Amino acid sequence: MSPEELQLLNSKKQFYELKFTNRGGLVSPLIVQATFADGTTEVIRIPAEIWRMDETQVSKVFIFDKAVQSFRLDPFLETADTDLDNNSWPPASQPTRFQLFQQKKEIENPMQRQKRVDQIKN
Repeated sequence: MSPEELQLLNSKKQFYELKFTNRGGLVSPLIVQATFADGTTEVIRIPAEIWRMDETQVSKVFIFDKAVQSFRLDPFLETADTDLDNNSWPPASQPTRFQLFQQKKEIENPMQRQKRVDQIKN
């Protein structure tokens, strides 16, 4: 290693290597949001030219002064990503459409609640 590389390695910075896979075949820019342990965030925008050497898989090293708590790909839904379940590290589960339907079904409005109370009284 060169002296500059050793100095960077010993600088107490945080190094993160992220690997991205292009599953749909359409190259697009990468928008990555890093959330740090202190609650602050930083958005990094990488142009679509990152895919020019290999359009199926690419890796990128990020160097930060603070520890990263989570990464989120395309946090503002600006790209044509159809599978949002694989956009977070650590993995964050998204409720399915059925789960959302069930939640909506379980919530009753005040009129429904009053009708139920009236039935119990009678």
